[in-house]
Amino acid sequence: MQYRFSDLVDLPGFQQVMQSWYSVAGVATALLDIDRNNLCAVGWQDICARFHRLSPQTERRCNESDDYLFGHLHEGPYVATQCLKGLMNCAMPVMVKGEQVATLFMGQFLHEPPDEEFFRHQAQELGVDEQAYLAALRQVPIISKERLLVVMEAQTRLAQTLATMGLERMQLLETSAALNADLIRAQKHIALMLHAAQMASNSLEPDQVLEQVADAMVTAVGVPYCGIYLMDAERRVLVPRAVRGPLTEVRPDVFRERPLDPAVDSLAGEALQRQAPAVCYDAEADPRLSRETVQAWSVKSVLAVPIRVSQQVLGVAILSTSSDYRHFTSDEIELVWGIANSAALAVDKARLYEETRQRLAESEGLQRVAAALLHQVSLEEVLEIVCTEAQQLTGATGSAVLLLDAERDEWLRVAHRTGTVSASFNRVPVEGSFAGITVRRDEPFLTNDAASEAHRYFGDERPTAFLAMPLHANGIVIGVLEVVGKPGGFTKDDVRIVSLFANQAAINIEHARLNQQAGQLAVLEERQRLARELHDSVVQSLYSMTLYADAAALAFVAGKQDVTVNHLQELRDTARGAMRDMRLLIFELHPPALEQEGLVAALQIRLASVEARAGLQTELEVEGERRLPIVIEQELYRIAQEALNNVMKHARAQQVTIRLQFTDKTVCLQVRDDGIGFDPLTARNAGGMGLHSFEGRAAKVGGRVTLESSPGTGTTVTVSIGTDETRGNSGELGGTRQNSPVL
Repeated sequence: MQYRFSDLVDLPGFQQVMQSWYSVAGVATALLDIDRNNLCAVGWQDICARFHRLSPQTERRCNESDDYLFGHLHEGPYVATQCLKGLMNCAMPVMVKGEQVATLFMGQFLHEPPDEEFFRHQAQELGVDEQAYLAALRQVPIISKERLLVVMEAQTRLAQTLATMGLERMQLLETSAALNADLIRAQKHIALMLHAAQMASNSLEPDQVLEQVADAMVTAVGVPYCGIYLMDAERRVLVPRAVRGPLTEVRPDVFRERPLDPAVDSLAGEALQRQAPAVCYDAEADPRLSRETVQAWSVKSVLAVPIRVSQQVLGVAILSTSSDYRHFTSDEIELVWGIANSAALAVDKARLYEETRQRLAESEGLQRVAAALLHQVSLEEVLEIVCTEAQQLTGATGSAVLLLDAERDEWLRVAHRTGTVSASFNRVPVEGSFAGITVRRDEPFLTNDAASEAHRYFGDERPTAFLAMPLHANGIVIGVLEVVGKPGGFTKDDVRIVSLFANQAAINIEHARLNQQAGQLAVLEERQRLARELHDSVVQSLYSMTLYADAAALAFVAGKQDVTVNHLQELRDTARGAMRDMRLLIFELHPPALEQEGLVAALQIRLASVEARAGLQTELEVEGERRLPIVIEQELYRIAQEALNNVMKHARAQQVTIRLQFTDKTVCLQVRDDGIGFDPLTARNAGGMGLHSFEGRAAKVGGRVTLESSPGTGTTVTVSIGTDETRGNSGELGGTRQNSPVL
C-alpha cells in the first residue's frame, strides 16, 4: 500500500486510546508499522525493561521471540508464543483493504501463575538481584487466553477501522484534489474567457484589444507565439494586427509587415473556410504551410483559430511552438477558440465605436464652429476652427480656406491655412489651379494622385492627395475649403466631412460680412443720433444763451437792473444745462470697454464721470457680482445709461442709486432716483422718456422691464434677465410691486 499507518491515523490520539485499553486490560501493548518501527507503546513491564533486555545476549533472545511472531503472522488471525524468558507474547496484523498496514503487539504477560522456582533459577543465570527480579515478576499481569483474544481483537479492529477511515479520507482528499485541480483549470479557462469578454465590453481600441487577447491566448495554452490577423476584404489577405512572442522584439518586420495569403498558407485558409480551428503538428512536413512562413517563423507546431462574429469571419489567430512539437488538447483548442470569439466581439464593437466616434467628432467640430458664430468670434478664429477640424477629422496633413477676390474673381486669396499647406503664396489663380477647378465646376475636386494632374498646386511641393470643396453664399461660389496630404488618400467619406465644414465656413464668412455691414450702419445711426442730440440740446442751449446775453445787454443799457440780473441768471442756468448735455454726449462718444472693465466697473465710471460731477449723490449696490455674457452686459449698460440720462435731463433729482443683484440663474438691474416722478401711463401714451427703448433692449436678451413712478415720489426702473436656462423668465428685486406696469 502506498500509505503507512502513520499517514492514515492520528498517532497521538491512538496512543491515548491504547492507554485507555491498558487501564482496563493491564497488558503491555505496542503498535508497529510494517517495518517493525514502534509507533505507539504502553505498559512495558519492568521485568523485561530492567532485566531481560539488560545485555545484548539476553536481548537477542527477546528479538528471536519477536522474529517468530512476525514470521508467522500470515498463518492465522493472530500468533502467540512464549519467549525463552518464560513470558507470553502475541501479535495480530492490522489489515486495510486486504493489505497489512501495521501489527498490534501484546506481551509480557502470563496465562497462569508463574513457576517462581524457574524464574529464581533464571535470576541466577542472569546474575541479577533475585528478590528484585521476583518482585518484578509479581507485577506481570495474568490474563486468560479468551480474555486476551477479546482485548486484542477489539484493539486490532479499532486500529483497522481508524486506518480504513483514514484511507478513505486520503482517497477522498485525492479525489477532491483532482476535482479541485480540474475546477481550478476550468476556473482559469473561464477567467481567461471572461477577461477576453471584459475587454470586448470595456476597451474600444481594436489594436489594444487584440494585443490583450493575444496575451490571453499565450497564457491559456503556454505557447511562445501568437499572432492575430484580420482579413483585408479588398486584397483578400490576412493583415497582422497584434503579435506576441520573443521574435517580435528582434525582427518585428517578420510578423508585423508580412501578411498571410490564405490561398498559400492554407492552414489559415482552412480555419477561415471551415470556421473551425485547424491544427498542424509538424510545420516542416505539413503542405498547408508555405516554406517561407515556416522559415520566417521558425515554428514546429501550429494552431489556427478563426475569429468570427455570427457567420462573418473577421480574421484568424495563429499560435505556434518553436522548440518542441506539441499535440494541442481539445480543452486548449476550445479555450483558445472561445477567446477568439471574444476577440471577434471586441473587433466588431471597436469598428462600430470607431464609426460612432467619427460621427461624434464631426458633430463636435460643427458645434464648435456654430458656437463661434453664436459667440461672435472673429472670422479669423472661425476659419482656424474650420481648418483644424477638417484637417483632423480627415487625417490630412494640412488645410486652407481660399476666398475669391472681391474685385478680381480670377484670383483666390488664402484667408487661412493650417498644417503643411505651403505658406509661400497668399493667392492662387482660378485658372490652372487645383482650387480653381472647384470654383469653375462648382463641385468637389478630389485626387489621390496629384503628381499625374496637369493643374498646378502652387505650393512648395505637390501633395500626395488633394480634396477641395466649394464655399457657397446666397447660391454663389465665394471660395474653397481644401485639405491636402492624407496618407493613403482621401475617400468618399472625407468628401462628406469636408462638405459639412465648408457649409459652416461659408455661413460664418457671410455672417462676418453682414456684421461688418451692420456695424457700418450702426455707426451711421449713432452719428445721426448724436447730431440730433447736439442740435436738440446743446445747439438750442447755445442759441438761447445768445438771446439771453443780448437781452441782458439791452436791459443794462436801459438801466433796468432787475431785468438784467434775471437775464444773466437765465444765461447761467442755460450754460450749466449745455455743459451737462455736453458731458453726456462726450461720455457716449467714449464709453468704457465692457469686455475689459465689466458691467459693474462701467457703471461706476459712468456715475463718477457724469452724475457725481453734475452734483448728484450717487450710490452703486452690488450683490453676488459675476461676469455675464457680453451681449447681456451691453444691453444692461445701455438701459442704465438711458435711465441715468433721463434722471439728468428730467428728474430734478438729488440722489440716484443703482442696484445690481446677481444669482446663479438671473440678474436684476435697478435704477432709482428721488426726483419729481411722472405718470407712467401718460408717458407711455406720449412715447417719451425712452420707455420703448427700454423694452426693446430688454427683449433682445429675453428680459422684462418694470417701472414704478408717480408725481412727487421719484422713479424706479427694474430690469430682470435670465442668464441660462431661465432666459426669458424674470426675477424681481425685493420690494418691487408685482402690479407694476410691464413695458
